[in-house]
Amino acid sequence: MGNCQASEVPTAEEMVVKSQPRANDDAQEEVSTQSPAPSMEIDSTPPTAPEVDAAVPEVGAAAGDATAPAPAEAEAPAEPAAEAEVKPVVHETRFGLLLEKFRACELRDESGALTDIDMAKFFEACDLYRDMLSKLGSAAGIVLKDIEGNLKKAQVVYKEAPEARQTLSGYLKASSVEGVTWLLRGVEFFMTMINLMFIEEKKGNAGVEAYKQTLMQYHGWMLQKTVKLGMRAMPGKEGIIKSEGLII
Repeated sequence: MGNCQASEVPTAEEMVVKSQPRANDDAQEEVSTQSPAPSMEIDSTPPTAPEVDAAVPEVGAAAGDATAPAPAEAEAPAEPAAEAEVKPVVHETRFGLLLEKFRACELRDESGALTDIDMAKFFEACDLYRDMLSKLGSAAGIVLKDIEGNLKKAQVVYKEAPEARQTLSGYLKASSVEGVTWLLRGVEFFMTMINLMFIEEKKGNAGVEAYKQTLMQYHGWMLQKTVKLGMRAMPGKEGIIKSEGLII
């Protein structure tokens, strides 16, 4: 025991000094385990508008996928099928044929001026005119009877010398003009009536009006009354259109 040296007991100051580093280490360890304090600074940046934020993803998606197929366009509503066009039934009528025959009897010079009338072709046109009147019923009987009488007289005179009376001017030189004059007046009446019905579309009775403009001035008072009464029974536009006798 004599060789053993007694252990030195440290003083209080030494105990304090020795314990300082440990305390510092503990403090550092404690600080490192704590979370950093949240920042209390106020963000002055204004918030982004929601409309812009919502549009950004859509734009980005469109830009990022350039190969994406374009959205299918909405199909336009089917147009209703057009109704089939109803075409009127066209018939060849005696009116068109009558016009052709009267034009065929005209003799014109190089300038187109009317110089004379071919009598043979004129009588052909008058025959068709008489036939058309007969298709209009009994109301046209008075005019028809007058036309038939004058047409027969004129044809008889023509057949006596067809070469000399080949034209209207030659016919008038060699014979009386009475028969052919009344024949022309009758044709004028009929053409005036048709013109009033289909071209001018005058209201009222076209037959009566045509008679006033043409034949009435050559008739006596009693005959005028009789003819006017007959003209009132003449078929109108609709009646003539529906007349099967006028269709070729």
